[in-house]
Amino acid sequence: PSKAKYLKVAIKFAKACEVEKENYLEKIRQTNASKRSWWNLVKTLFRRSRSSKISKLRDQNNQECSYDKMKVYVLNQHFAFICTMTTAEYDKDIPFDKLNLSTTTLDLFTVTTNEVEKCLKAIDVSKVTSQGISSKILKEAGPVIVEDLKHICNYSLSLGVFPEKWKIGLIHPLFKDGDTTLPTNYRPITLLPSMSKIVERLVYNKLYGQLKKQDLLTPLQLGFIQGDSATNQLVDLA
Repeated sequence: PSKAKYLKVAIKFAKACEVEKENYLEKIRQTNASKRSWWNLVKTLFRRSRSSKISKLRDQNNQECSYDKMKVYVLNQHFAFICTMTTAEYDKDIPFDKLNLSTTTLDLFTVTTNEVEKCLKAIDVSKVTSQGISSKILKEAGPVIVEDLKHICNYSLSLGVFPEKWKIGLIHPLFKDGDTTLPTNYRPITLLPSMSKIVERLVYNKLYGQLKKQDLLTPLQLGFIQGDSATNQLVDLA
């Protein structure tokens, strides 16, 4: 597919999302105030109106920071420190003695309309995402945008290029417990764009299906396996 066709489809996709957004807002405006759905919406909006500002923080010199920019700086320093990983830590050789080997390759990596449609229907709108097209809009607009979204995904996969905007996550500091002024009592949660989650799920489904079909998954792999969990690995270790 050409770049010109991709841009054309991307514009069409954005317009379709805007139309569905307006339709959704109109549906809200027409909702009877006596219905439960209306009051659920009111409760959601009310919760969002509450202040979620982080309290004053203390930096490395135990100085109190009350301005938002300074609090961001302090948290960023802490998160960057605890998330540092050296090359030696992630560039390790993986033992292959317990892995099955296969000469079969996954040459054609494309997604179908049906696969994209299933992903859109399976979107959990209660999950928080970063700024951009919301999960709710994607799910509501599914029947209209599925073909265009399929083209965008296949174009990305064929080039081996993941759009830069889909890589941008929103780091949310989640308070654990203890003193609210200490940055060490916060852990970072990355909120990803809803579009990146769609592509991630499509790629996962393709790879998982291929690995299961060729029996290439090690018995020691328990996390991210359908019908299994990392909890069972604790049983094996015990």
